[in-house]
Amino acid sequence: MAAWTKLTRGLLGSHFSADWDSLILLLVNNTLDCRVRFLVRFVFQATIHTLWRERNKRRHGSNPMPTALLVRFVDRQVKNKCLSIDAMGNNRLEALLQLWFASQE
Repeated sequence: MAAWTKLTRGLLGSHFSADWDSLILLLVNNTLDCRVRFLVRFVFQATIHTLWRERNKRRHGSNPMPTALLVRFVDRQVKNKCLSIDAMGNNRLEALLQLWFASQE
């Protein structure tokens, strides 16, 4: 939960929740701005994938990775995704990277 909190508290503001049911509702509803909704969904996907990889590494004998490193890894994935979308010229999702940077302060 620490990783999710660090990554999304600034992005979601008053909509932030660590409760699973509330989170699922937030992901499927269209109550958020389309750019925020896209970022939240992508952060959710990247976080789940990263945590699953970490779980598998631990099961196979690797040392645990600190939460700060996991957060940095997901942050890098989000930045790369935003840059690739900007390069495609999608007007609906423009300024994703700026929104992401603003939410991480």
